[in-house]
Amino acid sequence: MAFSLHSRYGFRRAAVVAMVLAIASGFIFGSASAVEKSPKQAKEAMEMSAKKQPADPLKEMRSQFDELTASLAGLKGRLDELGQNVRTNATSIEDLKGKLEKNAILLYERLSSEKEISQNLENLSARVAENEAKLAGKARIRQFGPVNPVPKSSPTNPSEAQPPADQSAGDTAQSDDAEKPATSIPASNGAFQTHDGTPAGLLLAALLVFIMPLGLTLLEASQLERWAIPQAGLRNLLVASVLVVAYFAVGYGVMFGETFLGVLDEDAKGSTFADLVASADLLATFGLYQLGLVVVSGLIVTTILSDRLSLPVYVFLALFFGALAYPTFGHWSGSGQWLPENAGWLEKLGFLDFAGATRINSFAAWFALGWVWMFPISRPLDSNDGHNGMSHQPNVSLVLLGVFVIWFGWFGLAIRHQEFENHRISLMALNVLLAGATALVVSLIYWVLAHRESGMGAVCARISAGAVGGLVAVSAALNIVMPLEAMVIGGAAALLQPLAYRILALRVIKQDQVAANLIAAYGFCGVWGTLCVGLFGTAGLFSKPNLGQTWIQTAGVSTSFVFGMATGLLSAIAYLGLSKFMNHEKIP
Repeated sequence: MAFSLHSRYGFRRAAVVAMVLAIASGFIFGSASAVEKSPKQAKEAMEMSAKKQPADPLKEMRSQFDELTASLAGLKGRLDELGQNVRTNATSIEDLKGKLEKNAILLYERLSSEKEISQNLENLSARVAENEAKLAGKARIRQFGPVNPVPKSSPTNPSEAQPPADQSAGDTAQSDDAEKPATSIPASNGAFQTHDGTPAGLLLAALLVFIMPLGLTLLEASQLERWAIPQAGLRNLLVASVLVVAYFAVGYGVMFGETFLGVLDEDAKGSTFADLVASADLLATFGLYQLGLVVVSGLIVTTILSDRLSLPVYVFLALFFGALAYPTFGHWSGSGQWLPENAGWLEKLGFLDFAGATRINSFAAWFALGWVWMFPISRPLDSNDGHNGMSHQPNVSLVLLGVFVIWFGWFGLAIRHQEFENHRISLMALNVLLAGATALVVSLIYWVLAHRESGMGAVCARISAGAVGGLVAVSAALNIVMPLEAMVIGGAAALLQPLAYRILALRVIKQDQVAANLIAAYGFCGVWGTLCVGLFGTAGLFSKPNLGQTWIQTAGVSTSFVFGMATGLLSAIAYLGLSKFMNHEKIP
């Protein structure tokens, strides 16, 4: 009991002592820790107090400037990097642009090639359709209606252009003092379209034209001795045959073939005379009519040259004239008669020559003038002219008969391509009649009053040349002038013919008065009549001339003169060289 109590009291004492020791140690260690922490807390307090004090402004601005400089340097670096990227992208864009341009060029070339192929296919299709139409023409042999394809539109006229007279409203006949139809100057030979009229009318015109060579032969025979007349007739018959063959084989294709730059045909295939025969309709009749025209033009040449050349020379001349010379100028001035899109350069320019005052008559006269220049002879019209050459008086009967036949055949130029029901055909025939009659009367008065001392035959020859000159002059504007204007044109031509005759006989071909008389009628009167298209071809009776058209007509007659003389001289020189070669002579 005592032990336990003692033990109990001893434990308590020990616990109290331990507690006291613990408290004491804790105090001691806590004081040491406080002593250790107090310097650190003091330092922190000092730093906090330092921060609370105001800083130096200059130092703070410098610090901000340094920070801004660093920012700008960083921005510059970014900008340099961005510029490098832009330059890289620009290079890529340039490369892409070059590739796009190259691809565009390749695409354009491809499209052009495809367009050319398409155009060739269209042309081939058109040719196939044309050939089919020609083959189909065989089934229309018994049809008398005209073929009416849509003609190509004509270019506009330089001034005051109006529809052609053939297409003017109203088919009633016009009186002398009536106003002309509203027709100025068509810009192309629209009146020549072969699609107007009927085969019967065109055939009649062709037959009338084929009568004219007989009149030319009679006119030439009146200047010859009786023994030479049969030779002249046989020669003209041979020349006409050669002209027909040459024009049939070559000339028609040259004149009406596909044009090349408006100068000459490029490909006569599909436009030859054989194609017309195969079609067996109006177009074949048109070819027959063209044969008549080339025969008339060629015989004008032989009539002017008459008996100065041998028969082989005339054959050579006919071949050259029918195959090359006449068709070439005809292509320039009138190839649109057959295919309007194949019009030559003069026709596209607006040159008009309805019935061939220049194309048929003047050109033949200038061609013959080249041969007359190369082969001069002495042929006076009258034995009283003082020439040493022949003194044969022209046969008055043959002169008058020749003029009458030529005059009658000239109506074939008026009725061509016109339907018989069209009353305008009567107006054109009236123009032919009045122009020839006026020229005959004026020429008769002039030569009777001015040259009483000449023989009857010479006077008749000069009067007949004046009458023919009137017919030639009215031909160009036959379809667009009124009867009173036709009379003025014919009468003026009758006065121009003797003036031109004197110039030729005294200055150019002094010895050959026969050739001078005919060249003045066919050449100079043809020039006058062609210019009358612009002078009298405007709307109204004797209205204001069309000066623009007159300049175009001047270009046409000038071309006819230059080309006619050049081809005449060239063919004469070629024959001289060929004859020397055939005779084994050295060509100079």
